[in-house]
Amino acid sequence: MTPDTGAACNYNATTVTVSESAIPVIEATVTRPFEDTSGIRIEILEGFGEYEYQLDNQAFQNTPEFINVLPGPHTVTVRGKNGSCGSTTIQVQVIDYPRYFTPNNDGYHDTWNITSLSDYPEAQIFIFDRFGKLIKNISPSGIGWDGTYRGVNMPSDDYWFRVEYTFDDTPLVFKSHFTLKR
Repeated sequence: MTPDTGAACNYNATTVTVSESAIPVIEATVTRPFEDTSGIRIEILEGFGEYEYQLDNQAFQNTPEFINVLPGPHTVTVRGKNGSCGSTTIQVQVIDYPRYFTPNNDGYHDTWNITSLSDYPEAQIFIFDRFGKLIKNISPSGIGWDGTYRGVNMPSDDYWFRVEYTFDDTPLVFKSHFTLKR
């Protein structure tokens, strides 16, 4: 029996089994900004068959959920599980903040910023010392805070921040802290 390759995308010659799947129409649900555990869940809106899911360039997996996803932009790809009928790829953004930074000029974590909010031009970040003194006001699309106040290195310590931003047309405020490590 010869399969009709135009109608069936997945032909496996070793078992002579034909499996169909359609290119999926998908939607991603990303956890709300600054959740304790950030994640992405994929829902198939249109399509049939069995699918597998990929986050960025990692290996494909069978489940439509990705947990403990780092902040920033990500690419999600969904494809038919039993072969290649095509795939659907979307971009998603996970919003979170770095828990520490090390301004030692080694090229890694030298400034602190919430860059995952860079697509939110109205967002403002206010950084305070432990006594509540305003140290710096930064924008997510800027270079961030370098760990200084008026040109003087601030000590290793926890610093507090308040971010004001709009998410889903709702103005929000989030407060937390991070560590400066020297």
